Amino acid sequence: MDILYLPLEFGRWYSAKKLAYPVGVGMIDGFEGNKIQHLTIPLMYHDDIWLKHIKEIVGDRKFDQVWLEVVHSVIPEGILEWLSSLAPIRVGFVIESLSIAPEEFTDNPIGTQRRIDNLNQKLPYLTDIVVYDIRDLHNFHIPTMLGNMSVPERLVKTPNSTADKAIFYGTAYGVRGEWLRSLKSRLIINPPSAEDAGNFPRIFEQLFAFVNGYTPVDYSYFFRNWYYVRQSVYSIWINHLHTLPGCAMISLPHRTQVLSGRVIESMAAGKPVVSQLLNTEMDDLFEDGKEILYYKDMFGLLNCLDRLQSDSDLRFYLAEAARVKVLENHTTEVQVKKIIEFVGGD
Repeated sequence: MDILYLPLEFGRWYSAKKLAYPVGVGMIDGFEGNKIQHLTIPLMYHDDIWLKHIKEIVGDRKFDQVWLEVVHSVIPEGILEWLSSLAPIRVGFVIESLSIAPEEFTDNPIGTQRRIDNLNQKLPYLTDIVVYDIRDLHNFHIPTMLGNMSVPERLVKTPNSTADKAIFYGTAYGVRGEWLRSLKSRLIINPPSAEDAGNFPRIFEQLFAFVNGYTPVDYSYFFRNWYYVRQSVYSIWINHLHTLPGCAMISLPHRTQVLSGRVIESMAAGKPVVSQLLNTEMDDLFEDGKEILYYKDMFGLLNCLDRLQSDSDLRFYLAEAARVKVLENHTTEVQVKKIIEFVGGD
């Protein structure tokens, strides 16, 4: 099996760190865990660093499959036609929800329309789609799989929680802002992480600074350093979650019906997780009271926090059961295997 993988990437660390590692270059962990050969080249959100050199980098190589991000990347028609000639299976990854709220057209009309246009342009060249919002599962006329966030197996940790406040990472928008104000005394909100420390952000931006300076022969050097920085930063992040004192990681209400990537990351980091019921099939990924605690409203969330702060056995039980479930179903290695099976790869 040989895959040409074209993930999304950003040239500035401020934007790049918001892109989840497992749906970016981190998919490589899944390739290597399944002994899949690959050539991975980033598709940039703005600057065309490597796409202009892609034919030279690929050379005469043919592939069994091409995997590519299809919402934010910009790919000329001629390159899309050429990609279609490289492999019989072309899988498009829709890494954010296509259920666009009306205010998105008001707040960012150009960017929102661009997402739609980018996807529509690529659809004729795809054989399969992977989406991450269950509402997008039936939007296409080609086979479509529901993916979910994952964590490389090597990063899954043993349980580690304390009776301290719960931990929340995220932004305060809409209903979330109201909840955060009410829960302020019960939460540790966005505690500083070491992932921005050291030289990694600087090294990352230096790698992407030479927009016009790279040639195809430079790609091996670029790739090794890019992958190293991304791997290192994500390892720091998971280790940080693991060592944080707290009774649980909580996921607050959000705009989409996507299972927050923080849920899987927190489970992998050995923390009990409390999350809002989505009232979709996504709620069935983890068993309430065994691998996760679900809540319906503020009262339910407070009850979950009370239970976890006062019961060390419950904290360990949830975290250990979730760790086992992640290893069974939600590592990047397992996710890659599921995608290969879905699209009919050998």
